[in-house]
Amino acid sequence: MGVICISRQMGTHGSVIAAKVAEELGYRYIDGQITDWISSRSGLPEELLMRWDERGPRGFVDRLLDRAFLTHYGMDWGLYGTGGYHDGVVQARLSEMANATYREELPALIEDLGNAGFVVTVGRGAGFLLLDKVPDLLHVRLIASEEQRATVLVERMGLSPDRALALVRRSADQRRKFILDLCQADWDDLKAYDAVINTGLIGVDGAKDLIVGMAKRRQRFPVVGETAG
Repeated sequence: MGVICISRQMGTHGSVIAAKVAEELGYRYIDGQITDWISSRSGLPEELLMRWDERGPRGFVDRLLDRAFLTHYGMDWGLYGTGGYHDGVVQARLSEMANATYREELPALIEDLGNAGFVVTVGRGAGFLLLDKVPDLLHVRLIASEEQRATVLVERMGLSPDRALALVRRSADQRRKFILDLCQADWDDLKAYDAVINTGLIGVDGAKDLIVGMAKRRQRFPVVGETAG
């Protein structure tokens, strides 16, 4: 079995590359399904859990935004016996409950995926969470310059260059805090990765080929459907 964990900076086409790697190797591709599975296991709305996905500890402004988000969607309906009563304390409690649930469920879910094998995961600290737990782990980081990544967001999301650059920087800060908070690890520690690939230099297909090539050269990474020679 094989487990490939891809850590990516925003704007490096991480999801596209991971999907291509999974398709070529015949592995399962795991990305956005994570919050859906945690929602199914916990009963909390996926929309709320997504607000904690790959984000570090929240500040005061973020907590205010959580309250506005909850009020808009009425996510406290029927919880804690409130009968739909929109109370700031209830909303804050629900937000913190989502945070605690996400952080409690995520490591166990990632470990289950690692033990099952034949999987390519994107983000969520999987490479850090599975370190020393899965013998056939390939942990890859995708990088590119801020300018290149901002350009991707301009083209993909129609943002202004300044807004795209700000989003790229904010995302990096959030993911850095997330890894530190959840895994007690340094997201920028290059020793934590088996390879660091600059997608701004070699593109999507070049990155995919490198990752697939590394996987195939490892004895423990069979390609699904192929038999050993």
